[in-house]
Amino acid sequence: SHNYVNVTNDTNIGNLKQFLANYNNAIIAIDANYYPSLTSNDLWTSDSYLATGSNHANLIVGYDDNFGPYTEGGVSKYGAFKVANSWGKGNWENVYDGFYWISYECMKQKIGSYMFFEDRVDYIPEVISVFSMEHSLRGECDVTIGIGNSSSPNATKRFDDYWSNGGNHAYPTNVMVMDITEFGTPEIDDNFFIKVYDKGTATVGKINSFSVEVYDDYSSGTPLATFTSDNTPVNTVHQGNVYVQLQIVSSVPLDLDISTTTVTSSDNQCFNARNNIVVAGTGNVIVQSGASANFIAGHSVQFLPGFHAVNGSYVDAHITTNGSFCDQLPPPLMLAYDPPVEKSVDNVEPNIEEADLPNTQSMLVYPNPSNGQFILLLNNFEGVTRVFIYNAMGQKVYDVSISDEKHFVELPNVQRGIYFVKAINKQKQFDQKIVIK
Repeated sequence: SHNYVNVTNDTNIGNLKQFLANYNNAIIAIDANYYPSLTSNDLWTSDSYLATGSNHANLIVGYDDNFGPYTEGGVSKYGAFKVANSWGKGNWENVYDGFYWISYECMKQKIGSYMFFEDRVDYIPEVISVFSMEHSLRGECDVTIGIGNSSSPNATKRFDDYWSNGGNHAYPTNVMVMDITEFGTPEIDDNFFIKVYDKGTATVGKINSFSVEVYDDYSSGTPLATFTSDNTPVNTVHQGNVYVQLQIVSSVPLDLDISTTTVTSSDNQCFNARNNIVVAGTGNVIVQSGASANFIAGHSVQFLPGFHAVNGSYVDAHITTNGSFCDQLPPPLMLAYDPPVEKSVDNVEPNIEEADLPNTQSMLVYPNPSNGQFILLLNNFEGVTRVFIYNAMGQKVYDVSISDEKHFVELPNVQRGIYFVKAINKQKQFDQKIVIK
């Protein structure tokens, strides 16, 4: 996070010195057109630095109370702040070292404030905004990301507060990203927007894309969910604001009535509703042997007399407590299998010849079904693989990073049922279902 601090009196000067003494740096805004007014020893005083605006950022790296003497306001003085110029060494300075000095009085009268950033130790983003733009003069665009109604937003964040807009240069062709975790996890019906004010010349540009990504592990590079606006592209307007809106909508219906439906053998179906599910309200619903059916609702699941789950089928019905529905469960893989003779991993390892494994990346879980102990075989995976296991409610029960092709998994305290194994390797995802008996 960033903070602004005013420096307008001697107490503020003392506080800034202490801030620097604690191994911090301070960012200031200056007018680079006044570099020629630096003295022979590269000092600005309140007599020589007469700027009324700013166009460049510099970094105060220290101070020296013994710097001088120099004359300011007709008085001989000592003491100044040492400032680093991002231009480095060059013909802008008189002492060829990449630094210059600002007197304490000049800091109070002419600079007036500084900015600093606070480190967030072990901070990991959870929600980011992603957008792309075209404009040959990106310095003419003020970019703001917001949540809520664009005319009276709940929160906003200016992209230009964190990234110098670059003046008379074009935007890059790649997407741009800004962390908006402080906006909170997106919920159904939330509205996000990007606002661009195009100032300056008559040159205009275009917003090409805008999306919001949600992560539970940002380092994996794979978002849990991505929401993308379908309102792009939008052309910017000279001396005006344009908006691209993004409303979070759900593919999950509000209510669901399931009737005259058969889930056939070896099939897997998941039914969900944000409020209520009624099963077999106007016609029979049958889950055949070897089939799997999940019912996930926000408030209630009601089974009426026309519902039949045949012996050998699997049925799970639950009320979601974390907003997870069918689209957030890993896609299932139905497997035909013979029941294991013993509940021991050592006695059920299949005879897999190296030539039988595909040359492409693949994942195999065995034995399946298992008693909670099984082996995960990863073929042609490179580097570190992140492995997650979820239960049928979408709750994570296992999380590990591995680099071996063969990994032993033990889930000693889980209930019987269907679980979903997800492996992420170099931004590719592999999914498989396993039955715990």
